[in-house]
Amino acid sequence: MLILFFSLTIPWVIFWSTGVHLSPLAQAIFSGLAIVGAGYILSEFSEIAQIDVPRGFALAVIALIAVLPEYVVDLYFAWMAPKNPHYASYASANMTGANRLLIGFGWALIVFLNFFKTREKKVVLREGFRWEMGILAIATLYSFSIPIRKHLSFVDAAFFIGLFAFYTYKTAKGDVEEIETDALLFQFMKSISKIKRGILIILGFLYGGFVVFISAKHFAEGLLKVGESLKIEKFILVQWVAPLASEAPELIVAIIFVLKGKAENSLGMLVSSKINQWTLLVGCIPLVYSISGLTIHPLELDMRQNEEIFLTSAQSLFALIVLSELDLDLKEGTLLFLLFFVQLVIPNPHTRLVFSFVYVGFSLFFLLVSKKKREGFINLRKGF
Repeated sequence: MLILFFSLTIPWVIFWSTGVHLSPLAQAIFSGLAIVGAGYILSEFSEIAQIDVPRGFALAVIALIAVLPEYVVDLYFAWMAPKNPHYASYASANMTGANRLLIGFGWALIVFLNFFKTREKKVVLREGFRWEMGILAIATLYSFSIPIRKHLSFVDAAFFIGLFAFYTYKTAKGDVEEIETDALLFQFMKSISKIKRGILIILGFLYGGFVVFISAKHFAEGLLKVGESLKIEKFILVQWVAPLASEAPELIVAIIFVLKGKAENSLGMLVSSKINQWTLLVGCIPLVYSISGLTIHPLELDMRQNEEIFLTSAQSLFALIVLSELDLDLKEGTLLFLLFFVQLVIPNPHTRLVFSFVYVGFSLFFLLVSKKKREGFINLRKGF
């Protein structure tokens, strides 16, 4: 499997290093495939790192590295925003699209795949995940203030990055656990000394990071040019097509976890992915914008961007309440997917507020009718 994904990176590395000129479509395809391959390589070596680091921390690292392509693409847009104001909307479009895709498609996919494999109708998380959900709750409740203020500032950067730092600190304090796997690479890495294993893991990280670095800009620009030639709105392309490629590595890793019989690890990793995208990624956008533009002024958001963030916050709130009992069943997964799918196929801008209030309405309904979810949501503060 690793060889297959490694091979996806080779064509673009050759094209990039030799300076071959490609059409925008070919550029987007080959650089996008390279991002997928590199993301898998990074994720695979992150999983191997579980031999030596706490399980919760390893899952958090896997989640962070698996979404590294998403970060690079999004922060490229934020970096370019001071030079071209249109890129500011692309940064928020990419971020909101990736977050909604992760929950509406990713979380639901894990439940469906686990049911087809095991016939189990729900995926259950350990009690230790409760405090992680608490982190996500804090970030989600704070995020509702962004559309009200209509900007992302240094204050937001400090809050979100600080929250992510606290989350990383907490996950690093766990215990190291034995990992069960039949992967030949994992068994080989486990058989060698810790020093050699560390060197190989670092080399894997360096190669994967290098490929992502040389691919992200070309993927983003190629995608925009393709959209322009096809007369597709660039905002839509950046919001949905770009995240499909940049989120592919983590979804692939999550699927592999399920197929290995590790559905809890799979859902736990995607919860971690949501946390770092809803904290570190959001916090880095105004920071990168300010550094690029050498300014202390906040990144102003227009009406469409504010509505997109409000919709993403509302979906995040609903997902929190659904998962407040630390389990996700088929009915809940289906509801998450249907709400996401309907808003995807009805791209009319006027529907964003409608779906936002639908999510909020479902959230209040679940809290009112389910004592367990109400208690679970209140108890998310446990573990701090």
